Amino acid sequence: MDQTSGFTTEEIIAKYIELRDYKEQLQADLKVKLEPIEEAMGVLANTMLDRMNKSGEESIRTGRGTAFIKPTDFIGVADWDTSLTFIQENGLWNFLTKALNKTAVLEYMKSIEAPPGVDVETWQAPPPPGVNLSRKREVQFRRPSR
Repeated sequence: MDQTSGFTTEEIIAKYIELRDYKEQLQADLKVKLEPIEEAMGVLANTMLDRMNKSGEESIRTGRGTAFIKPTDFIGVADWDTSLTFIQENGLWNFLTKALNKTAVLEYMKSIEAPPGVDVETWQAPPPPGVNLSRKREVQFRRPSR
């Protein structure tokens, strides 16, 4: 038996909304408290990066800690057609990730009409070949309209 078995449905919904509101308020309060700290840390990090760029150092060790440069790379596509042609011509398939556009796949599935004799209200087209579709059901809560 769980802790909520004695609660009515209305009480469960009300308590969930109350806790969600409390959590959101705590997160908002924490965000406000963290803003000046994050800003100060950003100023310090930028100052240190500027000093290290000027001195050419990649790492500086002191008795109170170490600062070091960590490069981060960002890759984006400037011209999809050119990139795709290059990938195809050179067999560089590992440049691509194996993902599908969820919105496009679902729109494609919605565009498929139900076969004759199948209830259109309950019909769901199967996903395209080679594509898996799974759905997760989760309950959500909405406060009453005012």
